[in-house]
Parts: sequence; structure tokens; C-alpha cells
Amino acid sequence: MLWDHGRWIPHPDKDPRKTLEEGHLHFTLEGERMRGEWVMFRLKPKPGEKAEPWMLKKVTDEFANPDNGEELVDEFTTSVTTDRTMAEIASGSEVWRSNRGGQKGGRAKKKASEAPPPFQSPQLATLVDEVPPGSNWLFEYKYDGYRLLIATGSGAATAWTRNGKDWSDKFRALVKAAAHLPPAA
Repeated sequence: MLWDHGRWIPHPDKDPRKTLEEGHLHFTLEGERMRGEWVMFRLKPKPGEKAEPWMLKKVTDEFANPDNGEELVDEFTTSVTTDRTMAEIASGSEVWRSNRGGQKGGRAKKKASEAPPPFQSPQLATLVDEVPPGSNWLFEYKYDGYRLLIATGSGAATAWTRNGKDWSDKFRALVKAAAHLPPAA
């Protein structure tokens, strides 16, 4: 997925090669989705972490939206070039292969499969004073934690929160396993 497209411009008063070595980078983005001033800085790694953690922070400017800090990740879940979600890309008919590892690069045809269905709101628990009459109802225990809905298609899956946010990236292992489930009968 190509999530954004544009250019970055280093802060005019700072040499990016020097500040990057020092652990920070100040720049302006002119993208389709990310715009304005940003600062990226290196964090101290947690014990056992092999990768070098970095944080990206939006500088308060005309493009900042402090009342909706999650707007970028909540509202923009498709590719800027194809307007497809990750699930649609995973189940599509064309796959990009890089030329790394001695393989020929370019687009390769893949057998098309059925994409996972779109999000559907789940029925939420309702507090009542009495148990409903009859036996035509189910009881679900309420545990602390996340309620995750998994939608599967042929070889692809999407993990949704109960509010419809795509959390496939946060539950990669679960989504990967669910993508290999056989179709429901």
C-alpha cells in the first residue's frame, strides 16, 4: 500500500545529516495526507529491543488538528494510488514483486480471491434487570480487554474493533492465522 505521496523538506536552519545522528529530525511534509511541520526523534530502547525506536510528532501549525489526533490513521485506510484497503490489496489479482533476492521485479498475476467483507457493527451488551424469557438467546461473558471482529476472505483477513477501526496491523499474527482459515460452510 502506498499510504501517502509527496515530498519532505528539511528545516532550513538545521542540517538533517547532523541532527539525524544526534537523534532528531525536523522537517515539513507536503503530502496528500500528511502536511505541515513534523519532528522525529529517537527514543531510548526498552530492554531486549533490537530495533531503534523513533517517535513522530506533529508540530502545532495550521495543519495540526489537536482535537482529533487519531484522524490520519482512523480516516485514511486506503492506498493513495489505488484507493484499496490492505485486505483488498491482499486479495487482489496483481501483486508487486521487488527485484530483491535475484528475482525479476514487476507486477505478477495472482489468482483473484474474495476480499473479506466490509465492517458490520456488532451487537453490544445491554444492561437489563432480568434475563429474557425463553431459551432462544445466547449469553456472552464480558471480559476486560479488546473485542475484535475478524472478517475473512480467500487468503486474506481484516481485524476490526467494535467501532469499525481496522486494527489488522496491531494484531498481525492473529490476522495472518485467520487468513488461512477454511471458508465457512
